Amino acid sequence: LLFKDRGIEPSWTQVEIGGDSLRIPEGPWSNGQLVTAYFSLPSREGTRWYAIPSTVMCHPQYLELTFTDLPEDLRDTLVAFVFRTQAEERRRELASISPGDRTVRERGA
Repeated sequence: LLFKDRGIEPSWTQVEIGGDSLRIPEGPWSNGQLVTAYFSLPSREGTRWYAIPSTVMCHPQYLELTFTDLPEDLRDTLVAFVFRTQAEERRRELASISPGDRTVRERGA
């Protein structure tokens, strides 16, 4: 994720993304500040870049950038990305569990 607001040098960081916002560990922004979130997502055509106007919400452990004026088709793209990523993580987790343990875990879930 990179930001260019307020003359900040672009940088990369791990984020949590959802259908209407993203969370980052920290940043130099204040509560209610308007920023533009620049990020990329993988797609079938390759990496696709987005620039989304956002409002900063400061929380004790993270900053949340809530997207403003988000078109429905882009929200759908973000939600699909989140679900696809969660499914991949679940498949990796299940692959690392032995078949006997998997049966017990699935019944207990």
